[in-house]
Amino acid sequence: MKRGLTGIICCLAICAGCESTRPEHRAEAVSAPCDWQGARWIGDGRPLLERDEDYYKDDPAPIFRCRFPVTKKVDAVRLHVVGLGLYAASLNGVPLHDGLAPLWTPFGARVLYDTYDVSKAVRRGDNEIRIELGNGWYNPLPLRMWGRFNLRAVLTVGRPCLIAKLDVRYADGSREEVVSDTTWQVATGAVVRNSLYLGETYDARREGELTWRPAVAVAGPAGALQPRLAPPVCAYETWRAKQVAEPTPGVYVVDMGRNFAGVAQIDLGVGARGERIVFRYGELLNKDGTVNGMTGVCGQIKRAGMGGAGAPAVAEQRDEYIRRGGEPERYRPRFTWHGFRYVQIEGLASRPRPEDVTAYALASAVKDASRFECSDPMLNRLHRVCRDTFLGNLMGVQSDCPARERFGYGADIAATTEAFIFQFDMRTFYAKTIQDFADEAAQDGWFTETAPYVGIADRGFGGRSGPIGWTVGVPVMMRDLYRYYGDREVVARHYEACARYLELVKSK
Repeated sequence: MKRGLTGIICCLAICAGCESTRPEHRAEAVSAPCDWQGARWIGDGRPLLERDEDYYKDDPAPIFRCRFPVTKKVDAVRLHVVGLGLYAASLNGVPLHDGLAPLWTPFGARVLYDTYDVSKAVRRGDNEIRIELGNGWYNPLPLRMWGRFNLRAVLTVGRPCLIAKLDVRYADGSREEVVSDTTWQVATGAVVRNSLYLGETYDARREGELTWRPAVAVAGPAGALQPRLAPPVCAYETWRAKQVAEPTPGVYVVDMGRNFAGVAQIDLGVGARGERIVFRYGELLNKDGTVNGMTGVCGQIKRAGMGGAGAPAVAEQRDEYIRRGGEPERYRPRFTWHGFRYVQIEGLASRPRPEDVTAYALASAVKDASRFECSDPMLNRLHRVCRDTFLGNLMGVQSDCPARERFGYGADIAATTEAFIFQFDMRTFYAKTIQDFADEAAQDGWFTETAPYVGIADRGFGGRSGPIGWTVGVPVMMRDLYRYYGDREVVARHYEACARYLELVKSK
């Protein structure tokens, strides 16, 4: 489109099969059925804590391993796995994914497992699977968000646990299986604390000092195991920091150049063993140049006592790293993410350079559905800001904000489905989202304000029900999946749930 000499030239490309927003996995992720025969949920055997304040103490993340031989030439090898709340898996030391897994669902109804084609990662002879578990949404802190809402009171919760099955098909047609059971071993690792909201503490002194013991069979969540069809959460873009300031002696503020959701990887150089380095994250700066993290505080917990027993006075986004010493060290959190532009580093002996800090932007790996470019730089920047904002709120659920809440509010979805669909291929993402709401409504018929349900229901029709302005997200998504993708199946599958909900509203 061109309008006179002062007009704007625009180019809009509608993509068919545009590239994903993520780089290639280190092992190919595929969707595949698994019968799970013989596989058990396993954990470290420790019980859930009884006192809220104990959740804020060190509780090292469990690491599981399984060693198995490969005796012949393989044709295909697939690893089916899910670890709750989050997992990091490797085969023969090679990480299988680069992001946050699994996707968040109502774990009491449905748990999505991942499948990796690891044919190129296995080798003739001895092999080893290692899986480290974080707390994620399965073992959250008992924070009282806004002084009221405790996720542990409403989510399906438990100690971190996993279930896995390795299918080996040899070139001669024979098959072999490796399943998670009590022959696996477990040890505690260097991640001594981890929370989606409050961040991670990593004690590098614990590396290489693993004491292995048999894993314990556990009940696991009640939800049905189903293959993940929606896109995984991955690192879709990386870049170096723009600049580093020192507003006060020994306090360094790293500017990543823009707000995003994800983590930062920091090259820390060499330091003394036991040196503790603190990272604080924020979207803004204070007048003195230090980081203002108050816009990202979990559930507005900004004073002592508000967050419950043991909670910090300010529930800020924060990571800590304790040096092992003796050689250059690098840190990148693995079981959390933050919403930020600035990183404040305290406890580092020397000033970091911009090239020492790398941003890893995380998001669901949705493919681009269109591209936009015009002759006006301001409009191009505005489009980029919108796109980055959209991606920052796609972490398996479409959230309202990537820092202080992170919940899948139906109203935010209802207001933006078309905007997201014009930008990205949202078909499987929204199909998963509708299923989340349907799972939460299965018992009483009421759609909830958020899915998964987090306890917020103070403006609905009673019980767990959400207000109409939020629950309308379900039929809006169904409408737009049919309108833009011709998806009749999702409408047929969830029509009865919508009709049941409508009758409940009419009865009020």
